[in-house]
Amino acid sequence: MELPVALLAGIEKALNAYLHLDGEAFSRSKSLHDKIIQLHINTLDINVYSLVGAEDIQLLGEYAGTPDATISGSLASLVKLS
Repeated sequence: MELPVALLAGIEKALNAYLHLDGEAFSRSKSLHDKIIQLHINTLDINVYSLVGAEDIQLLGEYAGTPDATISGSLASLVKLS
């Protein structure tokens, strides 16, 4: 299942606002810059892809290539990771 673009945009905006509260969040994640990370919520069969940049994270509903990393689990287990 693919999430609606408007929902992804809202989550992306909130996520980036939260990360910008920590002035060093993006500088500490330099090793992730320009990497695609797939988040697979297996209980809902949802994939969300994130592209980590120097100043923001972009969320994508689909990605044609192979992600650099995949995080997969149930919604409950993924929430516990945060």
